[in-house]
Formats: sequence, C-alpha cells, structure tokens
Amino acid sequence: MCGISTRTTEGRIYGGQNAKLGYFPWQVLLLGKTMAAGALLYDNWILTAAHAVYDQREDTASLQIRMGALKRISPNYTQAWAEAIFIHESYIHDAGYNNDIALIKLKNKVAINSNIMPICLPRKEAESFMRTNDIGTASGWGLTQRGFLARNLKFIDIPVVDHQKCTAAYEKKSYPDGRVTDNMLCAGLQSGGKDSCRGDSGGALVFLDNETQKWFVGGIVSSPLLFFL
Repeated sequence: MCGISTRTTEGRIYGGQNAKLGYFPWQVLLLGKTMAAGALLYDNWILTAAHAVYDQREDTASLQIRMGALKRISPNYTQAWAEAIFIHESYIHDAGYNNDIALIKLKNKVAINSNIMPICLPRKEAESFMRTNDIGTASGWGLTQRGFLARNLKFIDIPVVDHQKCTAAYEKKSYPDGRVTDNMLCAGLQSGGKDSCRGDSGGALVFLDNETQKWFVGGIVSSPLLFFL
C-alpha cells in the first residue's frame, strides 16, 4: 500500500497552503545537524537529499526522524531511528547538487496507517505525468515568505519547467549551486516566490498517477526550483 492521500486535486492553487492530516502521510521531518525533510518508502526506508544528511552519515544516532505530524513542534508524532545512511556514490558534497540523493534505513519497521504511509515509486509510465507544465506538489516546514520556519506543514502545487529553459536560466544567473544536469528536474513559477525553501530539502516532489489514482515521487527537493530525479 502506498501513495494514498485524502487530498483532492480539484481547484489546485499556486500558493503555499496548510496541509491536513492524511494529505502527505509519507512526509518525514529530519532533525539533526540541520533540519530537512524526507519521504517514507515501504515501511523501513526514508528517501531524502544527500546534502541534507551528509554530515550525519557517521552519526546516525543523533538524527531524529519524525512521522505522522502536521506541526513542526508537536508532541504528537511517531519517532523512528536510523540504522544507516546511504549517500549516492557519485554525489560530491559542496560541489553542486548532482546526484543529490540518499537513503536512510530505519532500525525498525514503522506501523502503516492513514497518517503514516509510504509514497509510491514511479511506474514505467510515470514520465507521461511529469511533462513540462504538468503539476507536482512539494511539502515541508521550510522558511516562509516572512523568513521563519513554518509551524504547520505546508504544501504548494508547482508546474514542471522546460529543462532547456531551466538550464539556460541557471547559466544566465550564475547560481553558486552549480549547473543543471540531465538527471535533474525543474519545477516552479517564472514569477518566482512559489517554490521550495530552506528546510524543505530532501522532501518529495510528488505527482498523481491518473491511472492508478496514487501519488508517486518524481523528484527530491535539492535546492529552490531544482529536484533530483
């Protein structure tokens, strides 16, 4: 069982909104040397960004993993602990965001319910739901427009951006984060202001499979506008 959400996609709004219980049951909050997000895979793995957990790979005991909560600061959550952190073998820390992907193996399996459920992995046909202008959804407790970490889990619907346009935009503005590679996906609005923020790193960019009516992960929040595939 995976990718089941209580959220409907009718009348999608391009703007940060507060999530409700059951909207993103795969959402994981990671608290350690930095705050980040992740997504539950199966019942004992977390998918996240390599840069978000790189400094914790030898110190898994200090990484707190929380699930099943809407509030960033709340006594009501399910705690899990890492057994091991696996960084993509081709990821180079502090040298851009290429191959920015990591897996966290949990010490124990988590109990699956309506508020804690894994995200689906994409089917072979998934690319048909991730084309330019198709809508993905990102969620997290990252910085709001006021510059504070969100208290409540927020989410935003954002369109996939043409890869060539995204590459050109990054080259034009000389972002310090590095270049856009072929295994990255860009999503966001040209007008800006509606994308992921600091603290959202590692969270899943999810898409609805219109055939199965289940949500699947299409990317991982790597930096604003950039999602690793």
